[in-house]
Amino acid sequence: MGTAQFGMDYGVTNQRGRIPKTEIREILRYCYKNYIHTIDTAANYGNSEEILGELISNRQFNIYSKIPHLNVSIFDNKELNAVEKTFFRSLNKLKVNQMEGIFVHNADNLLAQNSDKLFHLIMKWKHTGLIKKVGVSIYDEIQLNSILDHYDIDIFQIPINIYDQRLIHSDILDEIKKRNIEIHARSIFLQGLLLTDPKKLPKKFKSLIPIHYKLESLFLRHELTKLEGALQFILQIKQIDCMLVGINNLHHIMEIVQSLKKLKKETYIDFKDFQINNVTLIDPRRW
Repeated sequence: MGTAQFGMDYGVTNQRGRIPKTEIREILRYCYKNYIHTIDTAANYGNSEEILGELISNRQFNIYSKIPHLNVSIFDNKELNAVEKTFFRSLNKLKVNQMEGIFVHNADNLLAQNSDKLFHLIMKWKHTGLIKKVGVSIYDEIQLNSILDHYDIDIFQIPINIYDQRLIHSDILDEIKKRNIEIHARSIFLQGLLLTDPKKLPKKFKSLIPIHYKLESLFLRHELTKLEGALQFILQIKQIDCMLVGINNLHHIMEIVQSLKKLKKETYIDFKDFQINNVTLIDPRRW
């Protein structure tokens, strides 16, 4: 479960803002009872790490966090010291001695000059038992291939959803699995766009209205809700080990759990016609 909404206003369709702490407590209880034991957070998700540290214990959840999203072309001691300080601050805020893993939030940081120093710093945390896994959050296949060529990564967090199928229609996912690397799917609802009524899409996405209606018709034929359809798409991709879901409230996570229980593994739906090639519509960095 993603926790951006725990500490900040996140999501292009999120009109509610951050989730109140009392509701976060109920969400965490519900997740634990329903075998959702992995939490994804980040130092730049507002005060989400502090809230998690207050509400959960080290034994309840496997926690992943991220190093800061740095816009630098070269790594020197100043940047490395900032990354290390942020990491130990995250451990303190979360009140844990070890994280399940740490993600490099900006994959380009591992392609910058002297990026090997950043990777060695992260590996030091792994070798000393502060983290178990090293991950990278990527946006496209170019980043992914470049990092595969240079570093031994445990996990790739990739954007993938009905409209963004770029990484499916190549051999890259199979190549990742050959190397025994985990694949975590993120942006599976495209920040809520896939769950939004066509009439309520933000103005910048008006060009999606026709395909949105077409997708609704497909779901109706298969007797699926929008949420169930978005989840079904991910479940059909055999290479994916884990899906990351962002939520706006307790009811949302309850809906997701109930939808997953309803879906059948043997079901297959052809979503190829819904791939969108206009990157400005499927890459949140460009919104």
